[in-house]
Amino acid sequence: MFRFTLIAVLGLIALAQSPATAAQYDWVAGIDYLHNPSVDGLWSYGETETLGSEFMPFRRSYARTRLGELQAIQWVSHVSAANIWVNPTDELLAGGGEGRLPMSMVMHPGSGDQYAVLRFTAPTAGNYDFNVSFTGNNETGTTTDVHVLVNDVAVSSGNVNSAWFDTEPGEGPTLANTEPIQLAAGDTIDIAVGPGGNGYAYDLTGISGWIASSATSAVVPEPSSTMLIACGIAMLTHYRRRLRERAGVHRSAA
Repeated sequence: MFRFTLIAVLGLIALAQSPATAAQYDWVAGIDYLHNPSVDGLWSYGETETLGSEFMPFRRSYARTRLGELQAIQWVSHVSAANIWVNPTDELLAGGGEGRLPMSMVMHPGSGDQYAVLRFTAPTAGNYDFNVSFTGNNETGTTTDVHVLVNDVAVSSGNVNSAWFDTEPGEGPTLANTEPIQLAAGDTIDIAVGPGGNGYAYDLTGISGWIASSATSAVVPEPSSTMLIACGIAMLTHYRRRLRERAGVHRSAA
């Protein structure tokens, strides 16, 4: 009986010390055209007057359907027309001097140089990573400044100076963290697209990539886990003492 109890405790200790499971978050698959923030609380759609200033959620959304299936989803500012637009289909959408790849998101700054901002809110505390590639999606030539911010502070920045051609977007920078980012639940990672210092016209910018939580090699146990580990150690100590006592009794009898 004691042996089975010991095995169970050891199993629970291992479970308590096991690292968190990694998760990857997709802003296209997670698009919510009815709620801002999204129902799961992960994504918010909005703008800021300047880089890192107060986040102002978009109030309006539009969804275009064909034969009952979504063809386009857009969140847009009622003030500046800054917007975030998703092509949720498997088809390339091109025309009117712009292009949108299948299953992709594009962002556009506002008429008063506002930044279009896609905000991710961490659901749990842990280490996070980001990898975001930006492209030029306007045939005239996209000229935007692009950024990733953590809790409203820019941690990586670049510029897009390229144009959509035929069926391909123009090249742009990829922004990624070099070290894991420690976030508390409710902390934010923002993807921001600004006008590039030369006005907002023809600045459609594509984004692709991911934000992910990463499993850690060392996990600090919760108080309940700490108690469980302490109990397990006590049981192991007691079991070893019993073994030594029995060994002493057998030697005396011999």
